[in-house]
Formats: sequence, C-alpha cells, structure tokens
Amino acid sequence: MSSPHPQASTSSSNYTSSPTLAAPLDPLTASPVPILHSIPSNIAVYRCAKCSAELTVQDELVSRAFSGGTGPAYLVRTTINTYIGAKATKQLLTGKHVVSPLYCKGCQTELGWTYHVAPDGTQKYKEHKSILEKTRIYKVPRASP
Repeated sequence: MSSPHPQASTSSSNYTSSPTLAAPLDPLTASPVPILHSIPSNIAVYRCAKCSAELTVQDELVSRAFSGGTGPAYLVRTTINTYIGAKATKQLLTGKHVVSPLYCKGCQTELGWTYHVAPDGTQKYKEHKSILEKTRIYKVPRASP
C-alpha cells in the first residue's frame, strides 16, 4: 500500500532521538506513523497545540515576522516529528513559491508549510525552511537546572 505522504520531512535535527509516545496510526492508511522524537528538557521547545508533540527548539527560529494561513507564524530552520505533503506552487505574499504542507506526526494536524523553491534571490533564504503557524503551536520554556 502506498503512503498518502509521498515525502518525508526534509527537516532534520541534531537532537537525540528517543521514543516519547506510542506510534499513532495514520488515519488514511492505518499504518503506524514513525516514532516521535524527544528534545532534552533543558532546551526551550515548541510543541503541537493539539497533541503536544515536540516540533522544534527556540534556537532554530529564523524569524517571528511571518504570516501563515491563520495569522502570525514563525520561520524555522528544522523540525522534528513532522512530515510533508505533496509539493505545489502557491502564490504567497512575497510571490510564487514551491511549498509542501507540513503536518504533525503525532496527530496529523497541518502546522504550516515547508519552502522548497523561492521566486527570486531576495527570497532564497526561505528555501528548505518551514513555517509554523502560531495558532497551531505553543512554547515550553527551558526547565530550570
């Protein structure tokens, strides 16, 4: 059976992978979604607002000055516990970009998108980075030592 998610997320992380939750079933294929990864508690982290899966760390934030489909959004270098959908050309505020929707592995919520190709040189810094919509995430501050 082929997966409805044709590509794995191109985002990566240097953080240790360890299972934190039982692998949920993909609602479209009834196949297990890959094990989720964990970030050490001494690092500020952003989580999925629906299932609390860890998505990225504060140090991966590139900009807080972006707009998503639901309002304010963050541009981040890498994510974990995410997967991307099919590439499509979309007209965004800064021109046409080739993007893929970005989903949470824990609950399949659409979190934002990943940029693949930007329209011109002034937008190239977005390539291979992702948008996380603020309404779909929350921040957990770093734990005290």
